[in-house]
Amino acid sequence: MKLKLLSGDINYLSYGAKWISRKLNNGDFDYWLVVELINIHEEIDEKCPVKYNLDISVVSPSAASNHLDSAIESCGYKNKPKLN
Repeated sequence: MKLKLLSGDINYLSYGAKWISRKLNNGDFDYWLVVELINIHEEIDEKCPVKYNLDISVVSPSAASNHLDSAIESCGYKNKPKLN
């Protein structure tokens, strides 16, 4: 799968970056894969035995909106907070 640079430096092994996939669909909703690379030695500690962290997230704005109210309620809010 080909990924497009979303944010970060061309020198991603030193400074990290995020990439995004093309739009995918599972039959119910559209989603994108976001891959993030973090250089742990640069961000946290050079003594860490692991140098990189790779995180893969599935992002679906339409599917998330279906569960937004329950997510807000799980944080203790009864009504949606106003976003400025």
